[in-house]
Amino acid sequence: MWAKYSARSTASSQQMEQIEQPPLPIGQDLERQTRNIVTRGPRLCGIEIGSGDAVILLHDVLKSHISWTSVALALSEKYRVIAFDWPGFGGSDKSIDFSYDYASFADVALDAIAAFGESRVHVVGHGFGGAVGVQLAREHPASVRSLSLINPHFMPGEHWTLRASRNRLFGKLFLRQVTGRVTFRAMVNSTYRHASLTQLANADQWYAQFNSPEGREAAWATLSTMNDSRALLASLPRIDIPSMVLWGQHDALYSLPVGRRVARELRSKRFELLDVGHSPAEEAPDHTARALAEFFAA
Repeated sequence: MWAKYSARSTASSQQMEQIEQPPLPIGQDLERQTRNIVTRGPRLCGIEIGSGDAVILLHDVLKSHISWTSVALALSEKYRVIAFDWPGFGGSDKSIDFSYDYASFADVALDAIAAFGESRVHVVGHGFGGAVGVQLAREHPASVRSLSLINPHFMPGEHWTLRASRNRLFGKLFLRQVTGRVTFRAMVNSTYRHASLTQLANADQWYAQFNSPEGREAAWATLSTMNDSRALLASLPRIDIPSMVLWGQHDALYSLPVGRRVARELRSKRFELLDVGHSPAEEAPDHTARALAEFFAA
């Protein structure tokens, strides 16, 4: 069993250490700018670039903060951009003492916001990160300046690899034993309309970070949480925060009617379709960054 991690309130200076290094210059390779973020829970791996109003970028399941690289660089011209790897993914701790549920992930995001000395931020979430962004807005609305959702997860994914990984009888075996590099690549590549060489290289890096007993357990626990997002979906009409939904209309995981329903129930100020798959930030980063910046400034 996964032990419960809970951090419901903003961390005090006694409870949380600040970022270990000062911000690094804009424009360098973000992968070389990663640093540890020390919170009350798991150690996180992330980046911070730029200055201005803070924007926090929440990545999708099986990926890491590098999925935001191009968008982060573009936004950093006007904003302070923060991105980190979720516990269990990327370079962050893969801890058996963490409960891989929406509430605990939202607490991690809140802790990361406090660790960077911020109290109110623009929240941008992709896929699973979008669902966590909704959880954060629902539980801690005072910390969320605006909410931008990019192909957020609220329904079971339709791709066969995601259906297999979530199956209660077969899913744990599938992720623990069956999923090798080829299958993992298929899972990640299903998030793109057309995968580029960079995205294929990223998939190999994410597989290396996934391919340990702790990484596989974390992925299984997170995908199990994603089996039921009905409470989050039902909470959308009660969220009173400026919101936007960006949707890749060729998403192989979640159909367009899901995106339209999310935007309608969230009463989003903006709903925009992009001619890409599930991952607009990677497939159309300039368009994504421009839409986000326009929404933040509105």
